[in-house]
Formats: sequence, C-alpha cells, structure tokens
Amino acid sequence: MAPGQQYVCGKLVLLLTWIVSTGSSKTSTTIKNPCQEAAFNTKVIRTLKRRIEDVEETTKTLEKEAAQLELAACISNDKVFSTAAKLLAGICRNRTSEARTQNAANTQTLLQSIGTLKKRNAQLMAVLAFAKSGKFTVTHSADNAGGKTNLIGTGSSKTCSVSITHAPANEHSCPDTPEDDADLEADINDLQKLETYNTVPDSAFSLSGITADVGSKGNYGGSTIAHKADNSACVQNTDTATALTSVTIGIILTNIARASPWATQTATKIAPGPSNEPCQAEEDADKKAFVTSKQAAYAICTARSIALNTPAPLSTQTLDSLQGAADVKETVVLVTNGPTEKLPDDNAQKEAVKLLIGEGKTTVHDKFLKDLETNKLDFKIGSKHI
Repeated sequence: MAPGQQYVCGKLVLLLTWIVSTGSSKTSTTIKNPCQEAAFNTKVIRTLKRRIEDVEETTKTLEKEAAQLELAACISNDKVFSTAAKLLAGICRNRTSEARTQNAANTQTLLQSIGTLKKRNAQLMAVLAFAKSGKFTVTHSADNAGGKTNLIGTGSSKTCSVSITHAPANEHSCPDTPEDDADLEADINDLQKLETYNTVPDSAFSLSGITADVGSKGNYGGSTIAHKADNSACVQNTDTATALTSVTIGIILTNIARASPWATQTATKIAPGPSNEPCQAEEDADKKAFVTSKQAAYAICTARSIALNTPAPLSTQTLDSLQGAADVKETVVLVTNGPTEKLPDDNAQKEAVKLLIGEGKTTVHDKFLKDLETNKLDFKIGSKHI
C-alpha cells in the first residue's frame, strides 16, 4: 500500500465495518426462551456501547496528542519544528471536532437503540418473574351471597364471590451463563447478516390464556349459603366444616391457570437484509405500553446500519503517510503560502509537507513527541506525584 493511503484506508475500514456488505443472510433459531432473548439483547447492548466507547477513546487520544504536540512546539527552539508541531496539533483537534460533529446524531441513535433493548429486557424479566410466582390463590366468600341477584337468569339470588391473588416474585431464575451461549455469540458476530431471529411473542406481555373450572353440587340456589372455613368453596351452611370431598351442596372455582406464550418463540424479521429493504419501525411506538418484538428488531436494525467516524491517531502515522492525508496537505500549504484561491497540484502539496514536516518511515510520535518522554516534569501535591 502506498504510504499516503494508510490513513484514508484505515478510516474507511472502520467506517465500513458495521455496514452490510456480505450479500448473504442468516436465520437464527438460537433463542428459545426469555432468558436467552435477554442475554442476546445484553450482548447487542454491550457491542453498541463498545462502539461508542472506542470512538470516544480514539478522539480523546487525538485530544491528548494535540496537547502533547502543543507542548513540544512550546519547548522547542527550532522554529520549523515548532511550526510543524503546532500545525499537527491543529489537525488533531480538527479531526476530533469533525468526528464528534459527524457522530453526534448517530451516537444518539445508538443510545436510543440501547435504551429500547434495555427496556425490552426489563419487560422480559417481568414476564419471567410472573412465571416464577407460582400458582394462583383462590379465596371464596359467601358474605354477600344473597346481595347479588340475577347473575345468571332471573330469580338467581345466591352467589359466591371469588378473589384471586398471585404473589409477586422478584427473581427471574435465568442462569449466569445462558443456554447455547456460544450460539448466541455466533449470532452477535453475524449480526450484520442476521435477517431473522426468535423473540418472545407480544402476547406474553398481555393477560391472556387464562383458564379455570367451575364445579357445583346439589341445590345451591335453594340453600342457605356460607363458605368453608378455609375459603376453598362456597357451600350450604351445614357443610362449612365438611371435607371438600364430602360437601353435599356447594360451588367452587378451581384449576386457574395461564398459558405460557413466552415458551413459544416467534420468528422476527430484522431488515434491511441482503435485498436492502428499509428498517421497519413499529407504528406509534411511543404509544405502546411495552417494547414489541418489531420495535426491538427495529432498534437492532437501525443500530447495525450506522457507521461511526473513527479518526486514526496521528502519532502512529509515518511522515511519508502524511503526504497522502488531504487535511495535512491543505493545512501545510495554507501555513506556508498563506490563503489562496486555488491549491497547487498534488505533487507541490506533497513537497510542502516534506519541507515542513519531514519524510521517511519515522512516526509522528518519534519525531515530535519522543523527546517529551525524557523531559518529564514531576509535580507533587502532598504525597501524590503528577
């Protein structure tokens, strides 16, 4: 690779890393329960956070390099060296500023996707807590057995009130290492070409699929009604202490259960796939009470299509490679020739870079910053060295 292409190519690789370019797609069936979906979302969140952190770390490195180059220029008695160091410091700051400006909106989109997936995970944990809560508790009461009339037909003056409770559980029971963790990691590595993955169906977040049985015995409507001492059924007043299996007249609501829609996964599409269709947003997502499967997929879709501008550190570039950097050439020409309506040809720009900054395989760090390491100043505040 030509020396001047290293910076440009390195930057393009970083920009294109997260753009779908394989032309292939993957259908994943790894996720089979809420714990696995939550683990998958956590891995996506981790990946997105790392992208943001890596870019910020790089820009901070450039800021640090700018400060070091300014210091190198300040302590040098060589005018050409000082001018070149100040120029490079300015380029560091300009690259940092450009990256932050260009990344601002995209970073917010990534953060929104992270927020959506975090919310989705919180809801998955609530589903798991509900499943962990155990059986329903049913309490029968005949305290108002004659006060509610005609609940079924006319003349039906006898009733039985029922209260149903489901004790909350603040635990999700997911293992520290999810099932099929290696397969989940493989899906994360293939996130760019993942077209379909499994999610917990939206029906899992609604109170549906509830079933119960009603049992009756004897002439309940013609009896004086009470309830058993343990509230397990409404019975005639002479059966309150009778074993449930021996009651002669009574009514009971029992076998309350809820289906488990969270145990049946649904295939959810993440676009764009190889055909490059747009990401599909959930309609009126801001009005939804919970994050739907479609909304979670949209968060992943939009996040993976974003390319952040990650400027390469200047200190690791060679002097020769700077001759191929457009911002370096333009700045050097402006510093040496002053403002101009038209820049000289490329060869003249490269010569200007050679004259001011130098040439060769030496890195910017070795030429401009290495001597700072042997001239460190030691400040002391109390017992702490800075």
